[in-house]
Amino acid sequence: MLRQNHREWRWMAAAILACVTVGYVFAAKPDPQPTNEVRIVSPPNHAVLLSGRFEVIAKAPDGKFVLDGEPCESEPFRSPVRVKRVWLDPGVHELRVGDQRTEFVVALNEMEHDGPRDWEIYRFHPIEPGDDRCGACHDTEAKDGLVAVGDIPSDDACTSCHTETKVQAVESHRVPVLGSCNTCHAIHGAPRRDLLKPSVQLPPGKS
Repeated sequence: MLRQNHREWRWMAAAILACVTVGYVFAAKPDPQPTNEVRIVSPPNHAVLLSGRFEVIAKAPDGKFVLDGEPCESEPFRSPVRVKRVWLDPGVHELRVGDQRTEFVVALNEMEHDGPRDWEIYRFHPIEPGDDRCGACHDTEAKDGLVAVGDIPSDDACTSCHTETKVQAVESHRVPVLGSCNTCHAIHGAPRRDLLKPSVQLPPGKS
């Protein structure tokens, strides 16, 4: 009986020690820190733009735009989102945000531009002007004079304009829908028709 009780106490002590150890590990785990990563969303590097009027978009908690060597203040968006609508003349331009850099060209047309021949024409989803223009697709909230931009909540943000009838009949969706619209389409710019991402593989004969 004494041996059995001793064995049970040993098991209980081991279990208590394991619980204490696990609790210590979770308690000691540091809280995730906010990221300071800088990322230029638009325009992409080595893009050919068919219009000089477009949105410069970046995620940069502490960054400011430097466009063609000149500081460029962003509009009143809540960090880390930075947005600025610009109008640029045809030619090659450079954008710097923090330690990130992108080079792009504004073209006169699809056949004439000043960039290298291997730079690709990028097309963008049209954006209506206005302080809450991102809200057509993204979750947004205006507070204290700043606009906070969140994720695209669901495909409802797309289908409110691109109805099933239009997609199938007018816009000729050429393959079965595989998942979210964002799986294949890139609203902030893509070098292919219908804003298809470069990674999307279409069946033979489809383009």
